[in-house]
Parts: sequence; structure tokens; C-alpha cells
Amino acid sequence: MGQSWLLPPSVSDIIPVDHICYLVIAIVNSIGVSEIEEKYRFKPGNSAYPRRMLLRLLVQAAIDGV
Repeated sequence: MGQSWLLPPSVSDIIPVDHICYLVIAIVNSIGVSEIEEKYRFKPGNSAYPRRMLLRLLVQAAIDGV
């Protein structure tokens, strides 16, 4: 019936082990952003996006030339 998976795969299963995104994750995780995370932690309304995730997106976009 055309169904290849019972459940959708994890994104990490699709990305090759030697992809540059794993280096970006390691570099961003080594940067101390605790002061920035604390600043945006307890705000009323919708919660802010995690600062580390936004930094990863920015670095990955710069690498990819976006």
C-alpha cells in the first residue's frame, strides 16, 4: 500500500554522521549563553525560542551561505 514506515523516522537517523551540523552543535554547546538564557527564561506570554537553538540556526545558515 505504499507505506514504507510504521512511524516517521527520527531526523537524526536521516542526517549522515559526518554532517557539519554536528560540529555546529558541539561548538554552540561549548559557548556560555547562560546569562542570555536567564534573561529570557521568565517572561509572561509565549515562551521564547531557546537561545542555543537560534544561535545554531544562525551559524548553520552562515556556513550554508543563506
